[in-house]
Amino acid sequence: MLNTIDVGTEVFNKMIEENKYYVDKTDLLRTVFKENDSELLLI
Repeated sequence: MLNTIDVGTEVFNKMIEENKYYVDKTDLLRTVFKENDSELLLI
């Protein structure tokens, strides 16, 4: 079975048990906050 990307699952161990991919975007968020000088940032 191929891994799939699941949208909306928040339980990490459930994603692992169901053979889903996990994409960590923490570094991307850091970059957005560092490079953005707007008064408002909605994520």
